[in-house]
Amino acid sequence: MCLAKATLRATILGEKSHPISALGGRHDRSEAHEDELVLTIDARLKRCGREMRLILPGTSGTETPRQDAALIKAVARGFSWYEQIISGKTATVKALAAEACYSKSHANRIIRCALLAPDIVEKILAGKQPPELNLKTLLNDIPVDWTEQRRVFGFARS
Repeated sequence: MCLAKATLRATILGEKSHPISALGGRHDRSEAHEDELVLTIDARLKRCGREMRLILPGTSGTETPRQDAALIKAVARGFSWYEQIISGKTATVKALAAEACYSKSHANRIIRCALLAPDIVEKILAGKQPPELNLKTLLNDIPVDWTEQRRVFGFARS
């Protein structure tokens, strides 16, 4: 992105509003005009479910928490259903699925969330999951081994 120094100065000082001009293409310092500032950042766009996210390098752990309601709901429902099966309140996953209007296979994937490593559950509830983790990814296949879960779901880096 290229900014004219005068535009930046006016914006900072609250003077007359100037439009910020972003020039397309790549520019290096030698191509910049004398009155332009060139800001460069290593970042990438990543599709995460239905949305695109800007992923900045070296920010894991310092990012603003982003709670994903679908992930939290699946984890909570998984633990609840697991408890209902273990306690005997509900006899089968098929009965849970029917009550929630889900297919049996989807209910089986949800109930596996009760097998997630405690640190993964804590990070999901706090909104500190990796940006690429979404409900579809989580329910695809949850490994039983906690170390493998961390690797598969992107928690090994954090």
